[in-house]
Amino acid sequence: MKLLKFFIFLILAALFLFSILVSFSLVVFKNISSDLPDISRLRYFQPPRATQLYSYDGKLIGTIFKENRTWISLNQVPLILKEAFFAIEDSRFYKHHGFDVKGILRAVIADLKGEAVTQGASTITQQLARNLFLSPQVSIKRKIQEIFLAIQIEKKYTKDEILELYLNQIYFGAGAYGIQAASSIYFDKGVKSLTLPEAAVLSGLPAAPSLYSPLVNFNLAKERQKLVLERMKLLGYINEEESLKAYKTDLKISNKQYEFHSLSYPYFTTYVLQYLFNKYKSDLIFRGGLKVYTTLNPKMQEIAQNILRKGVNRGLKEGLNCHEGALVALDPRNGYIRAMAGGLKFETDNQFNRAWQARRQPGSAFKVFVYTTAMDSGLYTPKSIISDSPISYHFSDGQVWAPVNNDGKYWGAIPLMKALQFSRNVVAVKLMEKLTP
Repeated sequence: MKLLKFFIFLILAALFLFSILVSFSLVVFKNISSDLPDISRLRYFQPPRATQLYSYDGKLIGTIFKENRTWISLNQVPLILKEAFFAIEDSRFYKHHGFDVKGILRAVIADLKGEAVTQGASTITQQLARNLFLSPQVSIKRKIQEIFLAIQIEKKYTKDEILELYLNQIYFGAGAYGIQAASSIYFDKGVKSLTLPEAAVLSGLPAAPSLYSPLVNFNLAKERQKLVLERMKLLGYINEEESLKAYKTDLKISNKQYEFHSLSYPYFTTYVLQYLFNKYKSDLIFRGGLKVYTTLNPKMQEIAQNILRKGVNRGLKEGLNCHEGALVALDPRNGYIRAMAGGLKFETDNQFNRAWQARRQPGSAFKVFVYTTAMDSGLYTPKSIISDSPISYHFSDGQVWAPVNNDGKYWGAIPLMKALQFSRNVVAVKLMEKLTP
């Protein structure tokens, strides 16, 4: 009888303790989950994307951004790159449901033994939840929230959707957000062209971008690359020969500098940016992922810069004291700007664009418009004669203006073609008077 009472007591005590534990767990869960974000927003998630500028033939000539990101779909990511990420970040990605108990235990045991942790305890889904919804602060509450969010994300979204979000969201260092921007920054190529050695480097970056960046510490980047390759070999993604060959392959690291923009043909592209900032809000330009198609002809732009440089150098040799200049080439059929050279030294001197920021009289350049208007009128031809002779204009306020030629001489009756060729001021004034200003 006493033994029965003792068992009943034990059962009641166990039930009491269990009820306390459940109650405590519910309170903790309510406290932690009360401020969890709504993960349904992921369906409409739009991360900041870079605005891209294109020439008339579709060549990328500039980007501007707060977060340098170009979104790509998962089917554009090569298998070898996915496998590199699985190997170093989450080898059981397609097997777990948001968090990996085995991964957590493996990391804890390795930590207790003082061994190096070759794979993080946080799954790819947990990392996505943390990056999108939580602060980077390390705490037990945040870790539990991270797991709760990961479980919810796994219930609502497919593994491929989660992986695509992850690869486009994470930070790789050097101003690169997402795998496409990272591929461009570090290797000056698109994701589709990445090799195994390059994939191993990039997949090793998210854990500590500033530590493992080949731009910061090449030796540490190589150590991290080796770890990724060993993990890939262990999981059967590659064999020993492929791993060794990849590690020994020389890496051609790009020397791109991180800025908030990357602009080719800066005299033209900064002109376009001025137009954009006058028309749209800066947040849309820096984060909206706009695609801006311009009228620039890259080949003509390069020719324009070379011609301008030759012209200024020639002027200096002739003692004309000219140190700068500008050139704009327009398509007369539609007014499209095909080339704009606003100076010689945008990168090294100053960024003043003489093609559109300078406020100067057009001088003799305006004569072209007078003569073409004369031709368009049908009243004149290049052989039409006008007298290059003195003339005076009297104004109502009593002032008198008498135009003169640059050489102070008059050539008498000459054809318009010759007057334009030698830039005769008096003929141009007389012709404009006949056309009416």
